[in-house]
Amino acid sequence: MDLQVVASSLPEKEIQSLFHRLLGDARKNIEAYPELDPNGLHNARKNIKRIRSLLRLLRLPDIKQDRRELNTRLSNAGKMLFGYRDIEVVMTFFTDLKESTKKRSPGIQKALEKVVAATSTSQFLTPSESSFHQTRLQFKDALDEIESRFNRVSLQHFEWADLDTAFEKRLKRMRKCAKPYGKEPDEEALHQLRKRIKDIFYQQQFLQGRLGISSDSISQTKAIESSLGSARDCDLAMAYITQLDEATLSLNEEPILRRCIKRQREQSIGQL
Repeated sequence: MDLQVVASSLPEKEIQSLFHRLLGDARKNIEAYPELDPNGLHNARKNIKRIRSLLRLLRLPDIKQDRRELNTRLSNAGKMLFGYRDIEVVMTFFTDLKESTKKRSPGIQKALEKVVAATSTSQFLTPSESSFHQTRLQFKDALDEIESRFNRVSLQHFEWADLDTAFEKRLKRMRKCAKPYGKEPDEEALHQLRKRIKDIFYQQQFLQGRLGISSDSISQTKAIESSLGSARDCDLAMAYITQLDEATLSLNEEPILRRCIKRQREQSIGQL
């Protein structure tokens, strides 16, 4: 998907066009999930995050309240899909970990088999059309309200220089936050850093042509975000183990699996 804004056009028209395109894609994504497109839910959430990244570049004082309200509504829309997406992430994590540790301890394999089996029965993992129908309707209604609210926002005084300045400020803020971390960095701090870097990644895509941002630079940002994302998946997996029925893992299997996840997390952070 080409997300670049066209600098030869009016900024107001380009921003509106990109906003509506991303919102429309989110609608299509959720409409196709789960039967027609198993990745539809993930892509819908991704497009919501892209729109929020776009809004963070709109820093004019006279639309501050509009931006905050839209951001809150978009955040709430994304939260409707949390349960479904998180279980997808956890299932993928444990399935991949099981594959990558096949030659290691049989104890790890046995524990992972139990977790994968328990996770596969979750109602959130493969929702039926009937069970997901209400969530889809609520999500689409929320998008309709967001679009209606955005259409009332005036961007006529917005200049390209405003967009450039906002991006540079966010880039400096991200670099300031990206200070060195220890072997076991704070989970929340790492998560917040990842969200800032993801924002920069999307914003680089928006402004690539306008600011002459190289594809290599965008790829480097994505690589850092992916490493942080892998560490975040480890944190979600660790929290998920705590929520499992006590009968799923034996007293010996749980600590073995936790140590395995911890090593995986350290490897992800070590790539930074």
